[in-house]
Amino acid sequence: MALTAGLLPQLLCATAILISRLTTDSDRSAIIGVLIAIFVAPAIAVALAGWNVYCL
Repeated sequence: MALTAGLLPQLLCATAILISRLTTDSDRSAIIGVLIAIFVAPAIAVALAGWNVYCL
């Protein structure tokens, strides 16, 4: 669980940057994608932790 929570922000940021390269305005898309990843990664980690506590 800790490994997932630790790697999730980096994986989401890298994915956002790679996907942004497919758009016409790649720099702006990369910045927006990384900002979204910064806010979404902790939410996913908390949801996984809550699910782990609820199911076990």
